[in-house]
Amino acid sequence: MIRGSAFAALSMTLAGSSVAVLGTLRDHPVFAGQALRFGLAAVLLHLLVRRFGPPGPAPRLTPAQWLRVLVLAGFGMVGFNVAATAAGHHTDPAFVGVVVGTAPLVVGVLTPLLARARPSGRVVVAGLLVAAGVAAAQGLGVPAGGAGLVLAVVALAAEVVFALVAAPLVAPLGALRVSAYACTAAVPLCLAGVVATGAYVLPTPGELAAVVWLGAVATAVAYVLWFTALDLIGAERAVLFSGWCR
Repeated sequence: MIRGSAFAALSMTLAGSSVAVLGTLRDHPVFAGQALRFGLAAVLLHLLVRRFGPPGPAPRLTPAQWLRVLVLAGFGMVGFNVAATAAGHHTDPAFVGVVVGTAPLVVGVLTPLLARARPSGRVVVAGLLVAAGVAAAQGLGVPAGGAGLVLAVVALAAEVVFALVAAPLVAPLGALRVSAYACTAAVPLCLAGVVATGAYVLPTPGELAAVVWLGAVATAVAYVLWFTALDLIGAERAVLFSGWCR
């Protein structure tokens, strides 16, 4: 429990460090930036799999596992980043943070319900405390209507999916491979977004430095730690640490 909690806390700390550099990418096309970020992370993660992964051939994914990887990448990763970025353009970013900050409560209720069990009272109370802490730290922001509210809720749903969809993959595949497969799957999805929007420019040196940090640290390292925590302490408890970085 302690080891898993430490991994979850460190993962969220590294993921939260992205806030310090995202401002550098404010004017960079979102899909192009995400393609570079996940592409770099995928390369690094596959190198780590070759160096530190278990010996022998890689396990063959079943169709159901491939579907989970695609949902994890498309909605839980790319979808979250796009929705959260777009929501911040339509409403107060603090409001978006408060909506997404309810993810621990949602996961704490959904996880046992999906397993046909009763939610843990302690986990639900902990989720409420995390959500309240996020609201107290950021302020409630300006309540959104229309597109801002919808996009904030989409970002919340993506955050929930990121935890719930990944959890069953980690035990058979390992945190390194799940991270590598998900980041790899995210790249063509981002490139499709680049083609659809037609928005691409070469990054400036400052933007490139931000992408390197996001890809290497806030994605590659943070994801391995996060998926390891999911395996050790489960989605209900791991997601409680998501408020750590908000």
